[in-house]
Amino acid sequence: LMAKNIDGVYTADPRQDPSATLIRDITYQDALDAAQAQADAEAAEEEAAAQATAQPEADSAQDDAAATDAPAVQTDATQAPAAN
Repeated sequence: LMAKNIDGVYTADPRQDPSATLIRDITYQDALDAAQAQADAEAAEEEAAAQATAQPEADSAQDDAAATDAPAVQTDATQAPAAN
């Protein structure tokens, strides 16, 4: 919804979206629901973008760890704990 610096409530910003239509009648609850849906959609987009940028970093860290000369450590769950 767009309702700032324009002459009514529109489905989008009419200055940027020529297909935006004026909503002649809208309840307060409908406006709240539309605003919440928009916020949810923006949050989902931000999360997807964050995951997309974080994934290459995680892959790179795994590659770096695999390329080190450090010996692999393997534990055996059947071994008794070391005495103190």
